Amino acid sequence: MEAVLQKEGYGGGSQQAFATAAGKQERQRARSPPSGAAGGVPRVIRTVFLAGHARLPQGVAAQSVYDSLALSVEIETRYHVILRADCTLATELANDFVRRLLRGYSLQDGFEPLAQAIRSEYRGAAQRALVAALKDLEQEYQRFLEAERTGDP
Repeated sequence: MEAVLQKEGYGGGSQQAFATAAGKQERQRARSPPSGAAGGVPRVIRTVFLAGHARLPQGVAAQSVYDSLALSVEIETRYHVILRADCTLATELANDFVRRLLRGYSLQDGFEPLAQAIRSEYRGAAQRALVAALKDLEQEYQRFLEAERTGDP
């Protein structure tokens, strides 16, 4: 899967690499003559926003601001790679850590590797809430896949 993503310009899990590859593809498209009977339609990168939620435990700093933890991601819909991620943890450092942990991962590879990464690398008090929010996000992702299969918006 990584080789395919690198070939398509998604390599390294970097949003910058993704943007660079998208720009490269756009420049190539501009130089190439249109294809197809209708003059060709440029491929547009489609993204989807998904979110998972979980209750925060007592004593966690974010709990004084939020009742629950929200974990949200933006994925592109071809390989289901996480382009951007965010969560409602109290500190920017914790939020940035979670963003870097998730960014570049393909949800097609399953959610358990992400849950394991959170368990082994995130040692904050909200660890269980992050894993629970990830499981809720997985359910949202499954609903998205079902809607894609059935053609529902």
